[in-house]
Amino acid sequence: NLVGGTFKGYEWFERDLRELIRRCGLQDHVSLVGFVEDPAPLYRDTHIVLVPSRGDETFGLVAVEAQLHRRIVIASATGGLTEVIEDGVNGWLVPPDSVTALVYSINQRLADWTRTVEIANRSRDAAAAKFNSNIFGARLRVVLDEVLQS
Repeated sequence: NLVGGTFKGYEWFERDLRELIRRCGLQDHVSLVGFVEDPAPLYRDTHIVLVPSRGDETFGLVAVEAQLHRRIVIASATGGLTEVIEDGVNGWLVPPDSVTALVYSINQRLADWTRTVEIANRSRDAAAAKFNSNIFGARLRVVLDEVLQS
């Protein structure tokens, strides 16, 4: 499943993606789900979550959500994703725009499934500790105080 929608004005991207899926004969294997208000059921139904961001990802919410659901995360080493994921510790990072590196990382995870699942399980506790609402709120207050005092 490919989850998420396009921004207004970028509808062409989804049309092109649908056409690419059709041309490659992947209609029975790839589905475009679109925007989902509550993605929890989708996380429960998957094993590996890919976040192949091409641009500067500001935070990496999808990666954190996946970790909280004990899912394996492979993401681009860009922007906030590098703050969410420590390569090989709580997920895996690949160079942005490298299909070869992404496929290689997926194959590596599948080849050592036991270790991969152990890391995904540990990543849940780390994400819960680092990104829970109390800690996030406290950090936000510190930043706001600094901004307001300057």
